[in-house]
Amino acid sequence: MEESTRKSPRRRAVQPAKPVAAAPAPEPVPAQPVATVKKYVRRTPEQLIAELEQKKAELSARLQEKIDALDERRRKLEERPALRKERIEQQKRFERTIRAIAPDWDYAQMVGAIEMSLGANADMDELRSKGEVLLDKHGKPRRGGRSRKG
Repeated sequence: MEESTRKSPRRRAVQPAKPVAAAPAPEPVPAQPVATVKKYVRRTPEQLIAELEQKKAELSARLQEKIDALDERRRKLEERPALRKERIEQQKRFERTIRAIAPDWDYAQMVGAIEMSLGANADMDELRSKGEVLLDKHGKPRRGGRSRKG
């Protein structure tokens, strides 16, 4: 009789054991339909060539961006500090002159004015001399601690 009884681990009470033959047989798993295989679409050589050209263009664009970034870093490292300082000073002079000549203009208006001056077939030497005069007049930094209005 000990074989027909077993103890429940939770209640520690004796329960009759189920005979093995009375266990229900597992139900068979229904067969599922096999997924249909996607048919291979044959591409023409022209389509393959177009895909390759597109991949090549994408790779070239990414590579060119990386090359440009490396060149920019190299240019910054190779630039001598004296030349860099001079370039920054020229840029500041240019900005001061623009603010003095046309303080309410935005970048688009300035670019338009430059394009109009180039379209008028202006003499480049004359433009350079006028620009240098304006840079000398307006581009110098103000000295001292005085205020603009005072």
